[in-house]
Amino acid sequence: MMDYYGLSPAKEWIPPDTTIEGPIAHGLRNHFGTDCAGCDSHMKVVFGDDKLIGRSAEYIAVEFARGREFQTDWTGTTQETLATYLRCSGRLPKSEGVSFTLFWEPLVMEMLLY
Repeated sequence: MMDYYGLSPAKEWIPPDTTIEGPIAHGLRNHFGTDCAGCDSHMKVVFGDDKLIGRSAEYIAVEFARGREFQTDWTGTTQETLATYLRCSGRLPKSEGVSFTLFWEPLVMEMLLY
């Protein structure tokens, strides 16, 4: 995931307080990893539809409302790392262009940027 963000991981991974933060399973044992298998972020670009040609949609998987999966030397949480990625890529979302879906147990937040 850090490769997707184009950011270097922190030299020292700070573990979460698992009573209020994630990861709590696989990602806890495998630093900079997620608990969710197959929850990979990706970019989709439309090529064939004349009305949508050149538009893109980006799916960014964020498992926990407060997560420590992806840390850099200057960001301590996944959310801060995501904000840094968006800021550096010049794609900070506007409120009308962001769709959030929240699932509870386990808590998963999906963010779709378009």
